Amino acid sequence: MLTSWTTDNPGRKFLTCKFSDVHTGRKGCGWFYWVDPDVVEWQRVVTNELVVEKRLLKTELRIMMTELQKLEDDKALLVAANVRLERICNGGVAGMKGAEDKGQTISHSGVMFEADELMFGWMDLDADLLSDLVADLRSD
Repeated sequence: MLTSWTTDNPGRKFLTCKFSDVHTGRKGCGWFYWVDPDVVEWQRVVTNELVVEKRLLKTELRIMMTELQKLEDDKALLVAANVRLERICNGGVAGMKGAEDKGQTISHSGVMFEADELMFGWMDLDADLLSDLVADLRSD
């Protein structure tokens, strides 16, 4: 027994010749029989609307899964960038000198770190430095 999903007969069960193949279009001997009675118009309309809604939801789900994967990839990059930033920050003067050698700045509450200062805590990093770190992570 097969199920029709055409707009004229959505969800309606039928029998056909064993030599026919609905996937290839082969008709066999042409014998065909509806098992289910014909549906009334409102049932046909509602069923077709539900089929369309299901297709839209599947498409939306695929889009959301793709977006989720992208966010997970971005999160992994940010976690790796955070590890590298912590190494720079925990490297003290050596880490700061490395940033200065690239012509970049590391600041804390708007105060520039000088090579001879040892200040630790949350740091705001120059956007170019962060961009370089993310680029390095993507190339790894």
